[in-house]
Formats: sequence, structure tokens, C-alpha cells
Amino acid sequence: MNMEASAPAAAGAVTGAGTVTQVDAAAGTITINHGAIEAISWPAMTMQFTAENPAILRGVAVGDHVRFELKSAAENTVVVVVTKD
Repeated sequence: MNMEASAPAAAGAVTGAGTVTQVDAAAGTITINHGAIEAISWPAMTMQFTAENPAILRGVAVGDHVRFELKSAAENTVVVVVTKD
């Protein structure tokens, strides 16, 4: 689900948390069932993101609970940080 068009500008880091439902380190993508992200007015949903650097997906597996940071409110389909809880 692409929510770029409805995302308002937000200052600072845009972060979220959720459960990994799919990860493809070779393709540089991760799908996360995440909670609401208030900074960009997103409800809870499952969404695929592209890793800015696919190396951040190493060691992340389906079922892991993670915290993540989006590149920006404007580039909200790109993750720059993914850490396991």
C-alpha cells in the first residue's frame, strides 16, 4: 500500500514498530505489520518497504518484532534503520 500522497510533512525522524511478515534481503525489501505511525497520520497496516541499504536487513527474519525508521515523511516507503526489539 503506497501512502505517499496522503502523508503530511513531519519534522524529525519518522519511526514505527511492528512484526516482520516477509523479508527479501537480496531484493532489499521487508514487509512489516506495523502499528499506527502518528507522525505521518498512518493507521496500523501491513506494508512493504525498500531498504535504503539492503545490509540493514541481515539477521532480520519473519516473526521478528522490530522498530524501524523511515527515510523521511516524503520518502515514506524507504527504511533506513531496522532493529529487533
